[in-house]
Amino acid sequence: MKLTASTLFFTSLLSLAACSQPTEVADDGSSSTEANTEMQPTDTETPPEEHTQVEVQPGQDIPLLSGMHTAILHTSKGDITLELNADVAPMAVTNFVMLSRAKLFDNLENGVFKVEPGMLFTAGDISGDGKGASIFGGTFKDENLQALASGDVAMVNDGPNSNGSAFFVVSSDFGAPWLRTFSVFGKVTNGLDIAKEIANAPRHEDNHAPQEPIRFTVEVLE
Repeated sequence: MKLTASTLFFTSLLSLAACSQPTEVADDGSSSTEANTEMQPTDTETPPEEHTQVEVQPGQDIPLLSGMHTAILHTSKGDITLELNADVAPMAVTNFVMLSRAKLFDNLENGVFKVEPGMLFTAGDISGDGKGASIFGGTFKDENLQALASGDVAMVNDGPNSNGSAFFVVSSDFGAPWLRTFSVFGKVTNGLDIAKEIANAPRHEDNHAPQEPIRFTVEVLE
């Protein structure tokens, strides 16, 4: 699946905004949380049976999530449960959740496109360039840079403030504390053994891609 800077269609933007406190992104990239009561359902409202489809122009102001969110990677090797922290990485979590709800990660031919035995696996390149595309119409700024610990979920980049859609999961029990330049936005809470199995999958030595495709879908629970 290729994703360009053309118009993207994402599901659940309205329901996401209703379930969280959206923030506005300032010109300098900072965010501020505002209470939004207009989109909260009342006791007499009937929830829609299907997610509302919203047309998002890349680069327009997008409400950012806050708080903790749970997602499950249903991989061909087994399930991995992630806890996503939008309080420390609101752009990365909002990006991941919206791309997931739009099913842009689901069953990519190269869902997991790089494995490093005993260390990590890399996934989620929806544009096929090794980094992917974001909901913000390009790359977005770094957040929550810190030494990588076991089970961390972080954004792939090729330099400062170059995050797209691709992410990686640290499977090593010892983490990777020498790596401090990646935006950490989540943590594996269940299925680290599956992450280790994926990271240790036989690979092609030229590009470190798995010898057999490892695909996944993403289920966002909250």
